[in-house]
Amino acid sequence: MLGRSKKKLRSRTIYGFHYLDDILALLIFIRQGGTLLTDQWRHAKLFIHGIDQWVETAGTSADRYSGLLILLDVHAKNFGVKTTLRWLSQMTQAADDDFWRQNGNDYRTGEILAHLWAVGGDHIRGDSESLTAYSRLVDRLVIAGVSVANVLQHSLETSQDG
Repeated sequence: MLGRSKKKLRSRTIYGFHYLDDILALLIFIRQGGTLLTDQWRHAKLFIHGIDQWVETAGTSADRYSGLLILLDVHAKNFGVKTTLRWLSQMTQAADDDFWRQNGNDYRTGEILAHLWAVGGDHIRGDSESLTAYSRLVDRLVIAGVSVANVLQHSLETSQDG
C-alpha cells in the first residue's frame, strides 16, 4: 500500500470499509487515539524502515502527524533520539499555525522534545545532525507561540554557551 503514489495516498480514498487515514494509523500501531503497543515493546527498532516509509508517505498531514505523536509519546526512547527527530522534522517541514494547533500538535511536540532533551541532551549536543534538527523544531514551536518551546530554547542556548 505504501508503494502507491503519494498523491493517491494523500487523498481520502476509501479502501474497502476503512478510510485511508485509519489504515495508515494502523501501520504505525495506532487505533482509536491510542497506541496498540506498550512501552515495554522491545522490537521497535525492527520497524524503523517501515515507519520511515510511512512518514514519507503520510506527508505533512496534521492528523497523521498526531498519530505519529501518539506513537512517539510512548516509544520515542525505543526508536532513539536521532530517528525521532528525523521523523518530527520531516513531517513538520511545511507546518503552519493550523497544523500546530490541530490536535494539540504544538504542545505535544514540545513535550516530546523536552523528554528527548532530558534523556538524550548529550546525544543531541554531540551530534550535529540531531542538534540542527532539534534546534529547527524548537524554533518552529517558538514561532508558533508554544510556551514550552521558550524553555527548550533557553536550555538549548545555555548548553551552547557552556
